[in-house]
Amino acid sequence: MVRLLLASLAVVMVPGWGLARDRELLIVIGAEGSLEFAVPFAEAATQWAQAAERAGDVSTTLIDSRERLKSEIERQVEAKPQELWVVLIGHGTFDGRSAKFNLEGDDVSASELGEWFEGWTSGELVFINTASASAPFIPALKGPNRTVITATKSGAEVNITRFGKYLAKSLQSNLADLNKDGQISVLEAFLLASSHTAEFYEKERRLATEQALIDDNGDGKGIRADWFDGMRVAKNVGEEAIPDGQRSRNLHLVPGELDRQLSAEARARRNELEVEAEKLRENRDELSEADYYEKLEAIFVEIAQIYGEAGS
Repeated sequence: MVRLLLASLAVVMVPGWGLARDRELLIVIGAEGSLEFAVPFAEAATQWAQAAERAGDVSTTLIDSRERLKSEIERQVEAKPQELWVVLIGHGTFDGRSAKFNLEGDDVSASELGEWFEGWTSGELVFINTASASAPFIPALKGPNRTVITATKSGAEVNITRFGKYLAKSLQSNLADLNKDGQISVLEAFLLASSHTAEFYEKERRLATEQALIDDNGDGKGIRADWFDGMRVAKNVGEEAIPDGQRSRNLHLVPGELDRQLSAEARARRNELEVEAEKLRENRDELSEADYYEKLEAIFVEIAQIYGEAGS
């Protein structure tokens, strides 16, 4: 059945599939287990592929086996694209020690994926596991320049998840664009999908068996959507900690009109500067007013130069 799904998705592949691009999307479709999950898995995969098509500069690869996944990750680690997006759609398991994502044939564990990505030292990695029991994938995949999202907050949440369906839908929902900049960031999609997931359980009057996490500060912990007020973390994360959300708010699979004018390198530098600005705001009390505004001005001047060069 999975192979039939892959064939049906071929119509939404971006032009030039297989060519080297600055941004790559790997859609990993797991074993559905029963026919009732085949359609929702295919729908979610289609929505991700269609989003990549709208972006125009994303090369999409569909994967359904452990061997193909490993070889494709090895290729990407060597190729070093500016951005690599990996989306796992399917079921997961946890035996108390090891969390795995179910594939046709042999499954893949969180620790194995962590090993396969050890060579990833540059570029942005956005890794999303929408399966049950997916939380252990956060500490396994954590690292600098990495955003990791899971559908659950622990490996013990083993029931069927709905977060992935809402996350895929959020890619084309105006409701997700919280800052109204004409594009949907990873963080915005996460927040909307988490909200819709919570609403599902409330409406059905059922105990929530999944609570999604996002980690983009590299600490390997992850936080829930209810930690955020708007797009900023409202809870105290400690004096030494950098709040999650600073990196993922600047990552967009489908850039808006303004971002489309920027090269992948320019977008990456702009994102770095945005993170620097957020860190500066977090540490404002440690600086004099003059130093704070001097450093902030320098960041904004460079961002303005990036946009100016793109428009010239």
